[in-house]
Amino acid sequence: MQKLPRGITGFGRSDSEAAVTEKEFKQLCYQLLMEHGFQTFEMVSTYHHNYYVGELRGDEQFVYVLMNKHYPFVAMATKYEDGNVEFIADNRFNGVAHRECFWNHTSSFNQYVLLRFNVLEALLTDDMTKELDKDELKQIDYWKPVKIKDIVFNHWD
Repeated sequence: MQKLPRGITGFGRSDSEAAVTEKEFKQLCYQLLMEHGFQTFEMVSTYHHNYYVGELRGDEQFVYVLMNKHYPFVAMATKYEDGNVEFIADNRFNGVAHRECFWNHTSSFNQYVLLRFNVLEALLTDDMTKELDKDELKQIDYWKPVKIKDIVFNHWD
């Protein structure tokens, strides 16, 4: 990821034309459920406002799906517990990337972006954060995130 888009943290001004709705998130999760042989989907309660979490379960498999609420950035995990996430690299979900979003707008973010494990774990650089709003930069200075995952899927107050 070269640059994080303005508004990704949920603070300050955003360049996103439309926030990702809960309905949009659920539609994607149900689509993944059907495509990958899962049997149930359940929303997971979170105490923050920056991303959605859902759990897909099958006979002997489960996965957590996370999506940022401001941009259609998606990631998969094997563990989610009160903001503690173990992200995974799972090639089964490659089809998420570049899939058209359900909403109808012409933003440059009109397709889902599957954030791969190596991207999520990448160390932040000043170049990655230079597009962010001044309020976002204040939050970054306060919370001191280290990796991309710490910003895209933050649980800051």
